Amino acid sequence: LFGVLFLYFYVKKSFLSLFFLILSILSKETAVTIPFVAIGYSFLFRRELSQKQKIIALLGLTMVVAYLYLRTSFLPEPYGDPVPLFVKINTLISNIGFYLKKFIFPFGLKIFYENLVKTVPDRDVLTGIFFISTVTGLSLLLTEDRKRTLFFLIFFLLLILPVSGLVITSTITFGSDRYLYLPSLGLTLIASDLLVKIKNKKVLISVLLIISILFGGYSIKRNNVYKNQENFIAEALRNAPDNPLVINEIGVYYYLLGDLVNAEKMFRKVIELNSSSYGGYYDLGRVLFDKGEIEEAKKYFLKAVTLKPNFSYGYFFLGEIYLLQKDLFKAEENFLKAVSIEPDYADAYNRLGEIEVIRGNLKKGLNYFKKAYSIEPAKEYMKNIEKTEMFINSNSQ
Repeated sequence: LFGVLFLYFYVKKSFLSLFFLILSILSKETAVTIPFVAIGYSFLFRRELSQKQKIIALLGLTMVVAYLYLRTSFLPEPYGDPVPLFVKINTLISNIGFYLKKFIFPFGLKIFYENLVKTVPDRDVLTGIFFISTVTGLSLLLTEDRKRTLFFLIFFLLLILPVSGLVITSTITFGSDRYLYLPSLGLTLIASDLLVKIKNKKVLISVLLIISILFGGYSIKRNNVYKNQENFIAEALRNAPDNPLVINEIGVYYYLLGDLVNAEKMFRKVIELNSSSYGGYYDLGRVLFDKGEIEEAKKYFLKAVTLKPNFSYGYFFLGEIYLLQKDLFKAEENFLKAVSIEPDYADAYNRLGEIEVIRGNLKKGLNYFKKAYSIEPAKEYMKNIEKTEMFINSNSQ
């Protein structure tokens, strides 16, 4: 909504477009490509940008660069490890072809699609090349206004680009049907231009009715998958019964519900499917910790930090276990590791303060509590501050 409003006000040469660009990016970050759609529009339909549009375009691109810089600074990990360029190219071609197929024939939809990252040019990559060239060629050949058609193709391509393999991460799910929502607008407008070429009204109405009934009926049926969480989980397991990522997400759902029995089953299956999943070991450790199986939980937290030495949450829960076992030295060691990795880990500072209070180092403990409160003003931290100050004052008297 905000992205389309940005384009509308950009065409109207209004600075209000920048307001909608900000809302668009903050709603969904793939909107960072929308300013490039606007620039493409200007070059296709206006021989040159007006002075006001040049300023809007420049400010829009500046916003995009600023957003990406901030995102990289605060959330570096979601970008994942470096991926070879040829893998990105293969994946990009394959996935654009995948989305084109889903637009033309939106059946056999899934919650989770597997094997969409392509390390070699396989059959899916070749199919992608076929669909991209065929759809592009036929669209330009069969429509009368080629500039208009080219713009709609650019609209689709730029908006689908961020989720097609240009950025490959460990956290993104390629092939989600929802990624096609806004980009499909460009393809829909091309399809409408082709449909209006049918001069016989009866034939046109018949085609539209068939499309509406066929696609509309499938949409209604498909919505049943999202009716409740049970249906959603069942569908996800049908789509990818042996995918650790899917199993882990279901385990997290059960854990948040407080269903520790099913959560444990899911996380054990994650480890069985992927023995190097530090997240699987950590999540299983959390379940066992909550169940009171402390020694068993410790084994899994240790495995998690072995697989990922800079995993602050793993060290924190190891510290929790050692604190329960009254091993203050090892507890302190692990909480210090946690804050060395994540300097804003308020809970870890709070625990360090509790350790110092137990040792009788009230002032040092107070400093840790204040540090925790400065990061996250929680009631628990304030209570610890007040209690410690009370003890310090009573001792001084």
